[in-house]
Parts: sequence; C-alpha cells; structure tokens
Amino acid sequence: MASSRDSSPGIGGQPDMLPRDQENREQNRARTVRPERMASNPYDWVMPDFAEPIHAESRQPLIDRGLSNEEAAQSMADSWSIWLISRKACWDKQVEEDNRAARTSSLRKQEQLRREQEKLEAEWSEAERKRPKEPEMDMDAVVGDNLDTRISPYALQKLRSVQHVHLWYFTLEGIGSAMKEHHSVSEDTMVLTKSEEGVGFKSGSQRASPKAVGDASLTWEQLTECYTEFIKQIEAAGWPKPYVQSHLDLFYGITTHDWRIRFPMYVGRRALLLYVEAIRLDWHAELVRIKALPPREKAVTKVYNVGKLNKKLLKNCYTKAEDHFKWNEKPSLPVESSNSKPGDRPSRSALRESQSSRSTKQGDLVRSVPYVLADIHTMSPSANLANSGITLPRDAPETRYPAGLSIRAAPKSAPTGSFAEVVQIPACRTSTNAQDAGALLTERKNAVVRRRAEPLSAFNVEGWERLLKLADLLEEFGEIPRGLRYGFIIGTPVIRHTMTPPNSPSLSILSEQFASIVSNEFRLNRYLGPFSKVDLENMIGQFQTSPMSLIPKPHKPGAFRLVQNFSFPKIPRENHTSINHHINSDDFPCTWGTFASFALTVFHLPPGSQGAVRDVSEAYRNIPLHPSQWASTVVRLSEKDEFAIDTQAAFGVASNAGMFGFIADGINCLMRKNGIGPLSKWVDDHGFFRILRKYLQSYNIFRAQCAQRAEAQGGRRHVGGRIFWSGDIMPNDSIEEFVEDMKCPILDLSQRSPRSEEDARYSYNLEDINWISDQLGVPWQLEKDQLWSSTITFIGFEWDLQEKTVGIGSTKKAKYRAAIAEWRLSRTHTLKEVQKLYGKLLHASLVAQEGRAYLTGLECMLSIFHDAPFKPRTPPRSVPGDLEWWDQALQRPILARPVPGPVPVCEFQAFSDASSGVGIGICIQGRWRAWKLIGNWKADRRDIGWAEAVGFEFLVRTIIDAGAKKRTFRIYGDNKGVVEGWANGRSRNPQVNGVFRRVHRILAAAESAVVPRYVASAKNPADGPSRGVFPSESLLLPPIEIPRELCEFVANFNSSEAVSMGGGIQILLKEPREENRSSRALRDFGLARQLEEFTIASGKFDVESLELE
Repeated sequence: MASSRDSSPGIGGQPDMLPRDQENREQNRARTVRPERMASNPYDWVMPDFAEPIHAESRQPLIDRGLSNEEAAQSMADSWSIWLISRKACWDKQVEEDNRAARTSSLRKQEQLRREQEKLEAEWSEAERKRPKEPEMDMDAVVGDNLDTRISPYALQKLRSVQHVHLWYFTLEGIGSAMKEHHSVSEDTMVLTKSEEGVGFKSGSQRASPKAVGDASLTWEQLTECYTEFIKQIEAAGWPKPYVQSHLDLFYGITTHDWRIRFPMYVGRRALLLYVEAIRLDWHAELVRIKALPPREKAVTKVYNVGKLNKKLLKNCYTKAEDHFKWNEKPSLPVESSNSKPGDRPSRSALRESQSSRSTKQGDLVRSVPYVLADIHTMSPSANLANSGITLPRDAPETRYPAGLSIRAAPKSAPTGSFAEVVQIPACRTSTNAQDAGALLTERKNAVVRRRAEPLSAFNVEGWERLLKLADLLEEFGEIPRGLRYGFIIGTPVIRHTMTPPNSPSLSILSEQFASIVSNEFRLNRYLGPFSKVDLENMIGQFQTSPMSLIPKPHKPGAFRLVQNFSFPKIPRENHTSINHHINSDDFPCTWGTFASFALTVFHLPPGSQGAVRDVSEAYRNIPLHPSQWASTVVRLSEKDEFAIDTQAAFGVASNAGMFGFIADGINCLMRKNGIGPLSKWVDDHGFFRILRKYLQSYNIFRAQCAQRAEAQGGRRHVGGRIFWSGDIMPNDSIEEFVEDMKCPILDLSQRSPRSEEDARYSYNLEDINWISDQLGVPWQLEKDQLWSSTITFIGFEWDLQEKTVGIGSTKKAKYRAAIAEWRLSRTHTLKEVQKLYGKLLHASLVAQEGRAYLTGLECMLSIFHDAPFKPRTPPRSVPGDLEWWDQALQRPILARPVPGPVPVCEFQAFSDASSGVGIGICIQGRWRAWKLIGNWKADRRDIGWAEAVGFEFLVRTIIDAGAKKRTFRIYGDNKGVVEGWANGRSRNPQVNGVFRRVHRILAAAESAVVPRYVASAKNPADGPSRGVFPSESLLLPPIEIPRELCEFVANFNSSEAVSMGGGIQILLKEPREENRSSRALRDFGLARQLEEFTIASGKFDVESLELE
C-alpha cells in the first residue's frame, strides 16, 4: 500500500486512515520521544466511507494486488479501525495523565492553603488572647421602655473594637464608595481631623465617609441588602457569638415584620428603620457604659439582647413615622416604591427643610403644598372666557364642583402606541385681562391647597373608625381610615424630571368622547386644573404624565373607558422610566375570590342556600391619593400646555388592584365580624351567601373545623399579590383554599329588623348588609345588584347553588364566538390581539377543562413577538384547528361542569410505564398488559414522553372499559412530564398534547375524571412489563382497542393476543397512598393557581383579556 497519505485529520477533523509502516515508525519514535498531545477525542471520530470516489487512489494499490474494489475498501476500513484503537489508547493515557496532573496540582494548592490557614489561625489565637473581654449578655434582658436621646458620633470606629457603625457602609452604595476611596486615598495619607481628644492627624483611609447616613435614612431595599454583609463582617471581626446572634435576630425580626407590607408600607417600613437606628445606638451606648464601670460591678453587669423587639418602642417609632408623613407637604419627600433607587431617597436635610417650611407664613402655602381642592367656583365673573372641550358652553348654566373623594386600583394597561399628535382640546378658559386671569389661577391653586386638607372619597372615615374599633380590627385595617383622611400611598416614585409624552392617537378619532370624559372628571372634582406646565411645577414640583387612550367598555356599545398607560415607556430610558417600573404589585396584597376558593365555598353550602352579588361603583376612583403621589398621576389634556392633577388613583397603576382589594378586605372582615357570610370578592364584585337558619349550627361546626385546619397549616399566607388560608389536602391531592380564617361564625340576624317571610328563613338579608355598608359609605352600583337567588353570576361564570354546577352563559359564549370570528378575519395578529383572545379562552377553560389542550398554539404565539409587540405575525399552523374546536364547544347548549370540591377518589392501584427501547406496560391490582413500540415511532417529535402519555391513555381506557364510569379515580406514573402536564391540562409537546386530547374525550364520554400521581420507577409495578419482563400470562388484563392513529406505532406485546381472561376486572377500592402526599399537593396547588395568577398578575395582559365581568 502506498504511504503517501499523511496522518492529518480528514473529513470532520479526523484522520481518514494511517498506513501500517507509518504507524510502526511512529510507535518506535514514541519509545524515545514524548508523544504530541491529541487535539480531538478519537471516540468522536467517524470512519470514512472508503468506497467513495475520493479514496479511489488509495484503493488502487490494493486492487493491483488482486482485491476487488469492495474488498479494497473493506481492507482500508479494517486498517483504519485497528489504527483507531491505538489512538483511543493514546487518548485514554493522555486523559489519565491530565487527571493525575490536575489532582497533584489540587493537592499542592490544598496543602498551601492549609499552611496559610494554620498561620492565620495562630495569629488570630494570639490576638484573641490579648484582646480585652467584652461584657457578658443577659439573653433574657430587654431594652428599657425609654431611650435616652443621643447624638450619633460622626467618626466611625472599627468593628474590631465593637463600636457603632452605620449600616450604610454595608450597602452596595457604601461598598462602592469604600472601593473608590481605597483606590484614591493612600494608607499613608494623613488628614487633619477633630475628635474628643482635640485636633490631630489621622489616616485618610480611616476617616468617616461624608456620604454615610444614619440607619433611619436608608431605603428599605438598602436595609435588606446590607444586613447579611453586616452580620458576616461582625462575625469576621470576632464579635462574641451572643452579640452576633442577637443582631441576626434583630434583622430577622425587622425584615419579616408585618409592618413591611402593612398599608401604608411607607409608614411601616420607616418605623422599622427608625427602630433599627435607635436600638443600635442605644445598645452600643450601653456597651460603653458597662465598660466604664468599676471592675467588680462590670463583672456582674450584662448588656441586654438587642434581638428581642420591644413592642412599645416599635409603636413609638410607628407614631413618629406616621406623624412625619401626615404633615409631609413637599413632593420630594421620600415616598418611594419598593424598587426605588437609593439615589432617589431625599437627604435628612431635605426632610428638615420640608418640616421647617410648615412654619412659614400663610401667604407661602400656595407654593409649598402640592394639590388643589375643588369645592370652589373656578370662573371669574369678570372674565370673558372662550369655549373649551373641557368646560361648558357659554350659554350653559355655570356649575359649582361638589366636594368628593376618590382613588382606584386596577391592573396595568397594555402599551397604547408611540409619540404622536392627538386630539386637540381647546385651550382652557383665559381672561381677557391679566387681573382676571391671575384671579382664576389663584382660585385653582387654592383648590389644590384645600384638596390636600380634605381628600375626596365616598367612604365615611368616621364610620370606618367606629366599626373597626368595635370589631377590634384597628390593628389590621387602621390604615384605611388614615388613608381616607390623608390619602393613600400607591408606591409611585419621586419624579426628578418633568416628562409629558403625547397621548394615544385614538383620542383624535374619539375627540368628543374624550372631551366628555375629561369634563365629567372636572365636574366630579377628581381632576384639578387646568394648569400650565410652569404653574404646575411651581405647585407640585417636577411631574410625569402617562399616555392616555380610550378602549370600549364591555357590554356597553358606544361607551369607552379612559386608560392611562403607566407602563410607558416599556423600555426604561435615560431620565424616563414608567411609573409601574418602580412598583412591585406584590407589596400590595389582598384576598382574591379565585375560581378554586369560590368553588370550595359553593361546594360546601347547605341545601337551599342563596347568593347575591353587589358591585362597588367606580371602586378605584373612590380612594384618595396622598399628595406626594400626584406628580406621577398628572394627566395631559392636549398637545398644548394644558395639564390637570388627578387626585384619585387612576386605572392602570400596578398597585391599585391590591390597594382597593385591601379596602374591600376591610369591608368583608367587618361583615364577617357582624355575623354575615360566607363572603368572597373579586376586585369590586362582592359575592354574598346566606343559608337557611336550620343549617346554621352544623355549618358553623364545619367552619370551626376549617379554621382549625387553616391554623394548623400556618394560618394566613402571602404569595405574590395574594393573601389566602390553606387547609388540608383533599382526596384529589389539591389543597383547600380559603379567603378568610373561618373563625367568625355565621349569626342568626333574622330578628334584627322586620323582614319578609322568605327572608326570615335565612341567616340575614340585604338590609343587614346595608346596615354596615351605609356606615362605611360603600357606594354600591344598585343597577348591577344580583339579589338573592339559587343561581348567580360571579367572575364571569354562572353558578347553580342547588345543582352545584358552574357554567358559561349564553351571552358569554356568544361573545367568545364573536372574538374567534373577528380573529379569523385577519391572517396576521399583534401581541395585544393574541393576549385578548387567549385571555378569553383561558378563562373559559376553567369550565371547559379539555380546552386547555387547545390553547397551546396561542401560547406558542405569545412567545414569538419578543421586542416587537406591535408587529403582526402569522399564527402557528395548529391555531385554526384549535379555534375550530373552541367554536364548536361554545355552540353547545349547555357548557358546564360540576363545581370542583373534595369528591371521593377511587383507588385502583393502577400504574403505567414506558421504556424507549421496548414498549409500554400497565398494571392494575397486580394484573398487567403490555404493548410493543414498532415502526418509525420515534419520529415527528414522538419521544419517551409520548410513549409514557400513550401508556397513560391505555391505562385510562382499560379502567373505563372495566366499568369505572362517572367516577374520579387515581392513576400512577413515573414520568413527571406526563403527570404534571395532565395536572396542567396540556403539554407543549404536540404529540403528547394529542394524546391528552384523546384522553379528554374518553373521560368526557364516561363522565369521569383522573387524578394522576407520580411514583418512582423502582416502585412502579408497570416498569417490568414495559421493559419486556412479563409476569404470568394468567394475570393478563383484557385487551383494549388500539386507536387507529396509533396502530402503526404500537402493537400488542405478542402476536396472538389469544389469551382471554374469561371475565371483567373486579376493581377494589383501596386507601390512597400517603407517601409524599403533602409535597405532591403543594406542586398541584401551584399548577392549579397558574390559571388564576394569569388574571391577578398585574400588567401581564391587557385589561380587555380579563373576562371576569
């Protein structure tokens, strides 16, 4: 054979072949010369096809020796294989040498580190021996009720001397500043400083940072980010372990305290910061005092445990924080969101400056206060005013704006467009002489002053305070009357630069509707103004507007809702971030009457119960904003220099749903304390249930049992933006979910007032509700009242309390079908259009559960827009078919399901499994059946997950064929993708999802349901049959009919299938397995909540997609 070929890598970076004589020469050379390192792994090399034309020249010498072309190619392949074995041996040796060298190097480094550590420990031990002993701590002693006022020393001492140091030094800002000073100030640099000993020189690197602030001046985020570093440093500095533990307890108690999420959070968090600052200063002062005692007294004196919180001092700090914000007038005060940057925090000097401004003369008040009161006449009688889109025509009667109040909570709005010219609203009325114009502006400024003193709301502050006190709920809901009296903080940021982006172009198309809405806002005194930019900045400082647009109101043709896009700009820009960018809606939690919690309430109602639903009128707009928030809620009235202050919470702010939800929680808690219930709510809809008096005793016993279960599970829970209570795990492995602690019994109020014979049969009536709501000033929208009935509509569904079913009404079905028809009119769609349709159908899938498997196309489409939400895109190919299924489903005369609850679950000990190399197996009570995977089954995205899903299907078919109809039964599998996918109703794998669709149809026809549960493969009896390890054929299960679409991929485990069982399966009920049940239930609880979190998560989808009306 010719030896002209070299050993360089050929196709794919690997050698094609190596002649034997050259290989021998290399082996001889290797005995004396260290072999070169191999660059690639020979185990990855693929043998070339030596029969190809490219190797014809190499094959020719072998052909000349009498071999055929095929024999020559095979001979070359054999030589290549032998050579490859030698290269693999070299590679293995190289890897072994590399591993040995790495181990040796690692051992050397470990030995070096060990020696260095021993040296450091020796030095540390010597230093500890010479160090003076700190005072002992009395772990049971608590700081006294009164702390002496002490001035914090400016110069910082080192932690090693156990002296006080500001926490600021351990924040990211402090660490960054220290790093800069480390590079800019030499250790040998001496600076002139003044101390208690007098004036002298000190190392420049040890002087206090002029940027340092006290603990109370930190933001909440700075506190939570710095305390772990502080603990780490004091531990490293050698503080005694009790000192370290007590500080760890202090920060744990502060950062988990209820006040951190208590409304208003800006007061609670500041109170906690005030406490941290005061307690740490006092504790260090106490250390200094003890060290100065005579030796004998010092030996028996111990410092108190700083980790034990003093509730009286905490309350004092809360009062101070409350007083501070109660009189806060400047918009630049530190009212920030949970995501505000440290740089947005005003300095303490700014706070003192603001406080001093309150003592200025009355004439300066107009400039120093930030809002307008509207109970005034805003027209000067001598002014000649032009007509405006926001004022009445000249011949219209003059209107005096009545006083009122308002705030509001709502989900984020979707982006509404780019900067563009919008509707032109005529300029605000101006006087023909400067004197009248000045008088008009003065009146408007005075209105701002009075609004700050008298917030606008339909709620009755005095009624709230009285009822909360009687019900002993002031501790929990005391922020509501305080917010109504001074305004609520919704977490908006401090505005540093005035930004006024244009409104949506939709306002130019709907100019009359926009002008009417704005005029109504002025009439109701919720807007104050109009003002020019300069005048407004003089009153409230820098401000920011959010683009406005109009969207149609559901079920109200020709009516529109004004929406502000508080998420604009979507991408933060320099000096311009959206209002919602600074707000974490999870900081404003409340209870939500989710589908699961409401269904559980309905499920347990006694026979004959009735329900009613009431809607709060303009719920969000009836909550006043604190003046410090106004700079973030200014509205731009036109492209001209016209602005108004919106003193009420506006639709679209991320925190407002939770803000109003907190107030609604207060309403419901007062109802429960007065014996009314059970209750639930969703935003501004309140659902009331009343039960027959003859069931009161038994129902209250049931509630008491639920209260015990909720208490045993840890009581109140806060997850994301939701508050709820959880009970036991139900038979279907889901967790009981309550919207209350269930501790308040339902009372018999039938004797409270005269009532009809029908009302007298029940625990309470509408007048009992009104007796409480009238005192609170709850503005019910009476025309929307659904009065007592056995069927009610709540969260968009029709609930039948007698039949215990929940369904989608004909109006809602027609609306959804119309949405599908509108979708079909266009070939491409924007992100907003996808969200709207997906939201509707996702909501419907809570009833039409099989519909979850027909939403995967839209879910896939949601993820393809990336950073171009306004660019229309073509839907995936599966979407038209999915929508056809939905269109047909929505044409059913009745689209309903049983109300979900703790129904019995049959235990058949049914298992399924699949093995990729063999097939599928199932076992039911020790009997089995298996199938082979045949043909090209592993193609078109069919994989082991698909095979496991088919096993899941075959197991269900076998159980249904055995007569398990109209039942809920449990089955087991060892593939989490299938188990959890079914719990979620669908799979992202289209092949697995296709299997799920068939299973949905099977179960629907049998009026049955499946509860899957994961089991480890080692405990899965179907594992053997799936791998070809078959038990006795005497235990065979009856065969099932293999679906036509599976025949080319699955066949019975043997060809005969002649073994007959001679009878059906006798299914025996058994107790369910308890192993890891709690963890499974928690997992399923999370999956079940995904549907409802879709509607709760603020800003995730446009409001139009939330079909809950």
